Amino acid sequence: MDNKVEQVISPALGQADEEEMLMEGVVRVEDSPRAGMVLSFENAPIKRTAPVTPSRLVCLNVQAPAAAEFGLLAARLNRFKVQNRMRRVLVAGCGIGTGASVISANLALVLAQNPAHRVLLVDANLERPSLSGLFGLPPESGLSDHLKSGKPVEDLVCRLEPGGIWFLPAGPPLRKTADSGQIYYSQRLACLLRMETDWFDWVVVDPPSLETWLASRAVAQLCDGIILVVRKGHTERKAFQRALDLLDGLPILGIAWNE
Repeated sequence: MDNKVEQVISPALGQADEEEMLMEGVVRVEDSPRAGMVLSFENAPIKRTAPVTPSRLVCLNVQAPAAAEFGLLAARLNRFKVQNRMRRVLVAGCGIGTGASVISANLALVLAQNPAHRVLLVDANLERPSLSGLFGLPPESGLSDHLKSGKPVEDLVCRLEPGGIWFLPAGPPLRKTADSGQIYYSQRLACLLRMETDWFDWVVVDPPSLETWLASRAVAQLCDGIILVVRKGHTERKAFQRALDLLDGLPILGIAWNE
């Protein structure tokens, strides 16, 4: 897949307050026993990335032509960050096969090129995780372990080199069931994203497919802004409209056109 990206970043549609961001069954963060804690990931273990297809992670090579386009996207996001106190960005594909996971990985990498920024990439697609494979990492414990059993997130986050980003893998894939989406409405996820943004300057979230309404809406509500990914010649108009309907009322920042 060509990783060339064009961006159309429009003014944020409004910053939801904390109660709105945690509506529809998501528990309030302050009810968590760990609320108010500030985690530190300074000593997270370093893991060497070994991408199977290095061309997909164009931002590992700052000289790559497509890296400049991600740089423009990062610059626009940094302006929004100053204006709207934004830290948590969700990158969602309008349907399957848009390359949204590749976009989220490259966005995290280019944001981390600012040495003053600490950037965390979260693989929140618990049924079909792909980011570990993209970076050439073996399957390992991750977010699903934290949500199911409470395993400390400090033991799950690692630092990726080269790249300079922190990474929270998805963990063992969840088996899809009628109520599997309920895990995304857990107290632990809401608390996790709040505590992480106390330490990280940016948290980039790769969410469940927008085809899974319950799960994707739950994660989107916990983020400060959403970038929709449309793949040229692949995304159908009805899939794009479904995504807009699903995310209605949430702050959509703009569209990334993946060529």
